[in-house]
Amino acid sequence: MKGFIPLLLIVFFVAYTDLLRAQAVQYGDSVEVSLLTCEPGDAVYARFGHSALRIRDAGGRDMSYNYGIFDFRTTNFYWKFLRGQTDYLLGVYPTEYFLAEYRERGSVVWEQVLNLTAPEKQKLIDLLNENYRPENRMYRYNFVFDNCATRPKVMVQDALDGRLSYESAYAADTYRQLINDYISNDAWLYLGINLVFGASADQTVGKGGASFLPELLRNDMQRASIVGGAGDSHPRPFVKSTQMAVGPFATVVETTPWWMHPLFISVVVFFAGLALTLQRHKNSRTSKLFDSVLYGLTALGGVIIFLLSFFSEHPLVDANWNLLWLNPLNLLPAILIWQRKARKFLLYYHSANVLMQLAAGVVMVLQVQQFPVAVFPLVLLLLLRTSRRIKRLFTQLLERSTNGWKWKK
Repeated sequence: MKGFIPLLLIVFFVAYTDLLRAQAVQYGDSVEVSLLTCEPGDAVYARFGHSALRIRDAGGRDMSYNYGIFDFRTTNFYWKFLRGQTDYLLGVYPTEYFLAEYRERGSVVWEQVLNLTAPEKQKLIDLLNENYRPENRMYRYNFVFDNCATRPKVMVQDALDGRLSYESAYAADTYRQLINDYISNDAWLYLGINLVFGASADQTVGKGGASFLPELLRNDMQRASIVGGAGDSHPRPFVKSTQMAVGPFATVVETTPWWMHPLFISVVVFFAGLALTLQRHKNSRTSKLFDSVLYGLTALGGVIIFLLSFFSEHPLVDANWNLLWLNPLNLLPAILIWQRKARKFLLYYHSANVLMQLAAGVVMVLQVQQFPVAVFPLVLLLLLRTSRRIKRLFTQLLERSTNGWKWKK
């Protein structure tokens, strides 16, 4: 039964879309407009919650406008998702189906009835009907700047006879801080997201910038007023009333066990590398294997970050200083460490690489970009092992002469 409601919703949505494809949704008298806010769920895609618009009339028509519809069956969906080229679309269907999904999931849904005038409601309906036309309903999804929460806000703002005014409680927070609040209990998800985020994630969101997170949008809208509207001599509260549409539910927050936490594991790996560095036989096969795996894993992480930073449309992933230590080119020493003839090249490579690792340390100290604490032992380990490799190669390949150092024959 767990997956029945979402499956039913998809089937219904496809059928309902075909039915409404050539016609706009019409409403009778006494229209009421609400902002629905769904609290976060356990799945990764549900971690940040969801928003939708609800429109109902006295005649019983009750529809939800959901900008969060996507189809896994789309050609090359996962490749497009990695590149930030996922297209979402507006779905319109009875609110009972929308609420049923979150009721089954165990997520609370809040409803804020908006304090709109009759002309504003009609304009919003017209805008939504236009947006629901087959040629308009699809849009390029952007997690921060164009998503299921920002779209309803923009549609309502465009329908107002006046402007929305509010003091956001989150204007001084950074994108990284706001997002981390939703993932801090999952240490591995926290690590992954903070590794792919670049320096732009540490910018403050400013006024209205927190609206991409549904719960924060709800909180800001609760304090908002409509000003400058015709016939409004005073600011008009944006929200008329608030109630819980689904819930409440008992919540259990699961956290990552300490022995599976990335910080604990990185500390263990650091001390393992330190032990290898201090052992008597410093060029053992075990030591080489350790470094080969270490460089290989950092190269893999670097390739992912490099592709996201330079070849994707995802927000907040550019200017990523993690590339200083998660170097994609570390694949070279991971392989060439086993090749005796490559020692001279590796000496040059490690000499350049250790400078990049030192630069990563400087960036961390100066807080040019925020780094997860779990990576600190790994950066220190890389610096330690790379310095040890340089010293070893230097003594193997160079000798002192009367004119200084020269290559051994």
